[in-house]
Amino acid sequence: MKPEFGSVFYTFSGADQATARMHITIAVPGATSQSLGLPDNPKMGGAWLMNAGTSTAHIMTPGS
Repeated sequence: MKPEFGSVFYTFSGADQATARMHITIAVPGATSQSLGLPDNPKMGGAWLMNAGTSTAHIMTPGS
């Protein structure tokens, strides 16, 4: 399945419901750091672009 640009995926993981953490993935296939204005690594903190320039590019959202 090829995700549509802007698709949002929610994942919960953890030992149980009380300790589960939510992870949000925002699909942006083909996006680059330059096209979105986001860094392509987590060093600056905040949201960043993973797998830039590929069909699996997505925005990482720390703490979500």
